[in-house]
Amino acid sequence: MRRFGWMASAILLAGAVEAWSGQTVSVRLVRASNEEAGDTAGIEDVATILAGSLPFKNFRLVASAQTPLPAAARLQLGSYTVACKGPQDKLAIAVSQGRNELLNTSVRLRDGKPLILGGFPDGEARMVLVFVAR
Repeated sequence: MRRFGWMASAILLAGAVEAWSGQTVSVRLVRASNEEAGDTAGIEDVATILAGSLPFKNFRLVASAQTPLPAAARLQLGSYTVACKGPQDKLAIAVSQGRNELLNTSVRLRDGKPLILGGFPDGEARMVLVFVAR
């Protein structure tokens, strides 16, 4: 009986390790709007999630970058600077535009599960950041 308990713990632990074993994090800047035709090139894997989560009809990739995990990078995406620091399960993210800090948070990224942050104004549209660890 003790052997079974140990095996169950090992299986659960292996699942937990797998959930946090991403090698890189990709960051995509996406323009969400109701005014222009959408083009899902470069965001095919998250287009359905964006459409189901945000009150917009059209989504367009503006810029993208990636960095290895654990992260220690400043990424320039359009007019936004995205600083990422730390491991996947405690990733610090700071977003600024020029000298204005727009967002400063810590998140847990699960492999292959997109995290959507932002909603920064861009006329009638919004700019969002999509993070995915792989």
